[in-house]
Amino acid sequence: MEQYKVRPRKKRRGWKLEGERLSHGSLWFETESAAVGYAKWSSRVNGCRVEILDHRDEVVRTEEFLAGDFTY
Repeated sequence: MEQYKVRPRKKRRGWKLEGERLSHGSLWFETESAAVGYAKWSSRVNGCRVEILDHRDEVVRTEEFLAGDFTY
């Protein structure tokens, strides 16, 4: 199962998706849901766990998607 973190960008505009499987270290998204959706889509074979953090790097919530739960 892959692990991701979604956190607000330092300049408070957009969200940053971080994970070991991302080739460039992190990606930028306009909304939180877009970042979670990308993590879910890219991990549809193995499943993933996404931690959503606030601006103080505290976990707000955790979402877990199992392999095969992804629908188009």
